[in-house]
Amino acid sequence: GVIAHVHRSKSRWDIEYDDATEMTPPDCSSFDCVTGVGKPGGDCATCPYNQYETAAKGSGKACKDLADVFIITRTGIMPTVVQVPRTSLKSLKKYGIAIMDAGLSIHDVLTKLTLHTEKKAGKDTAIIDFASAGPIPEEMKAFVRAYKNDIVALLEKSRPAAEKEVQPDTRPTEDGAAPTFS
Repeated sequence: GVIAHVHRSKSRWDIEYDDATEMTPPDCSSFDCVTGVGKPGGDCATCPYNQYETAAKGSGKACKDLADVFIITRTGIMPTVVQVPRTSLKSLKKYGIAIMDAGLSIHDVLTKLTLHTEKKAGKDTAIIDFASAGPIPEEMKAFVRAYKNDIVALLEKSRPAAEKEVQPDTRPTEDGAAPTFS
């Protein structure tokens, strides 16, 4: 399929991540990887849970980086959404860089996903591999870009209200002070 959009986010649970069920909401999350909402919330870049060596197990971060990959397939109108686990984020990033190094956009190629396993902390872990299956036809590029824009607009509408309220106010102040959050 064709990757129409990659949506990155962050989430942290007070309970062990592996013990969280699908219905367990995170204690803190960030729709945009910039501002967290919940406990502790605030600036993700300076959050102590967003630092390596804070995970309950291993050397990772207590706040987990996540990615949803929206893929256009031949068989449906709706995109297939692949939830890329933290163990496959390096693979996704490496693929994106390789595509850019070739002078293309990730939206300009057919992408093939496969799985392999690696031992991590003594456990077999599934890793998603991303590979180009060639360029898409030129006549499809405008459709893919419009589809991506629609996905981004829908995601923005679904953004948690609490995060919408913590957007930077970029208007200059009368005294020339730095922008504030409103």
